[in-house]
Amino acid sequence: MKRVAIILILVSLIVGCDRFKRKDHIIQPDEEAPATLPTTQPTENPVVNTEPQPKPPVSTRPSPYNVLSKSEVVTAAALQVNDQFITIDQVLHPVGPTFTKLAAGANERTFRAKALGLIREQIRIQVEHVLLLAEAKNFLTDPEKGQVSEEVADNLRQAVAEMGGSKVRFDRHLRTKGTDLETWLKQLTEALLIRRYMQNRLGRQIVVGRRAMWKYYVEHRKEFSKPTRAQMQIISVPIKGFLPTDRNITDADRQEARSKARKLIDKAADELTKGGKFDDVAKKSSRGPMASSGGTWPLMERGSFRAEAVEETAFAQGAGRTSGIIETPKGFYIVKTLEIKPGVKSSFEEVQEAIADKLRRKQFGKLAWEYRVKLYTKAVIIAPERFERRAVAKAVRKYRK
Repeated sequence: MKRVAIILILVSLIVGCDRFKRKDHIIQPDEEAPATLPTTQPTENPVVNTEPQPKPPVSTRPSPYNVLSKSEVVTAAALQVNDQFITIDQVLHPVGPTFTKLAAGANERTFRAKALGLIREQIRIQVEHVLLLAEAKNFLTDPEKGQVSEEVADNLRQAVAEMGGSKVRFDRHLRTKGTDLETWLKQLTEALLIRRYMQNRLGRQIVVGRRAMWKYYVEHRKEFSKPTRAQMQIISVPIKGFLPTDRNITDADRQEARSKARKLIDKAADELTKGGKFDDVAKKSSRGPMASSGGTWPLMERGSFRAEAVEETAFAQGAGRTSGIIETPKGFYIVKTLEIKPGVKSSFEEVQEAIADKLRRKQFGKLAWEYRVKLYTKAVIIAPERFERRAVAKAVRKYRK
């Protein structure tokens, strides 16, 4: 199931996150479309991104695609990218779940505005996919394409194995995700063709030297070290939990609240002295956020816990020890130190391969961004604004039933 989920993400997120803004311009089919380049560059591999992408902001700017006034060249039901076409259904399908959620909580006007932003972003993604796929098909050799086919077959075998070895069952599973086996294979093949092509084309341009790695290591030392951390179990009795909430608080109220908090922590300490288990006492007496889990906190470094006196006691007393009552201006605590995990600092030799990989990915991201800009600039993109309007109208009909 994990492999299936990862592959579904892989085939749905082909390109990076940078935006391409295009000036309004009437394009003839034999004319190159100018482009305004993005002002920022991605720092990671933008070709195959397995991380979920952020929702695009609602845009009020004019259509980012060029408009062809001659309606006879292409209908508003399809967007033309060189000699390829993108249909409205192709644009709407990947963001269908988002449309469904949006329709449930937005009026039609808000839905239309946000749908337009989602549609424009999906158009941008699919335009880049078309351009990169055409390059991959044109320039990959037959043996390279054969290797991609083998990789697809291997992924299919493993995905089917996770479904008990039944291809029919796998197809049914895919249909629950809004796709099918044939589409899954097509999308996976295209994603792997693009990845193979971009790695082949750009990989030889990437050079990472020892000096660059050392510079990164020096400038990011915190990334390669972990401070000493402690795991604490705390019985917490804050004074504010005993203050009245229905009137202005007086000094007398504060004194009474402090007295009640002290009595509760004294009772907890007495139970521990008599052999009570810390977990049980914490669940019964603690008023802190981790009371239900026996007062257990995750491993934390110094400076993480709000009450400094509690934290310092935990680090100082050592693993397995339980403190007495710790009094602070805001309340009372008893802390048990469960574990002290010493800090570690990785040497340059230990992490240089990880640094090299990070720098290679960063270079690859920059080169891939520049290459996509080049492809985009040369492409002829014919997209009537009516295409966007009809896509929004269809989204309204389909998802706001």
